[in-house]
Amino acid sequence: MRFLSRSLGNRYVYPCSKADVKTAFGDESLDSASFGLNHEFHLEPRYSPRPKIVGAVILALAAPRAEDTWFPNEYNRSSPYIYRVPKEEFNELAHTAVTDLMNGPMRRWLDSKTSRSQTEIFGLDELLVEFRNGQLLLHETTFR
Repeated sequence: MRFLSRSLGNRYVYPCSKADVKTAFGDESLDSASFGLNHEFHLEPRYSPRPKIVGAVILALAAPRAEDTWFPNEYNRSSPYIYRVPKEEFNELAHTAVTDLMNGPMRRWLDSKTSRSQTEIFGLDELLVEFRNGQLLLHETTFR
């Protein structure tokens, strides 16, 4: 697994560490993990259903498309995107909640997506983690 990252200023932190990602998902299910390559998440018009996001998206996990032996592409394995969070808004309790979310519901979601057949895939499924008023909310979308 590759880790792609951008250094942060003193005002920001990442909601999880590289070790947290590796512990939650392991090397076998992830191609790479991107830390802060984009400063914030932008909701594209092709998301369906369009989630109602009020807070900040701090983590996005894209489910892989089915492996195509004729036309292999970069979407055969999953990649999480981790976005920066202001330090004053994110504490140790929130960090623990993110790691628990990655080890539980997010891992189960990824396992269910990787076990589906090729005929079930219509777009790129994505699980978004929103941080709103100290709480974590999950949004499942499809990018078409």
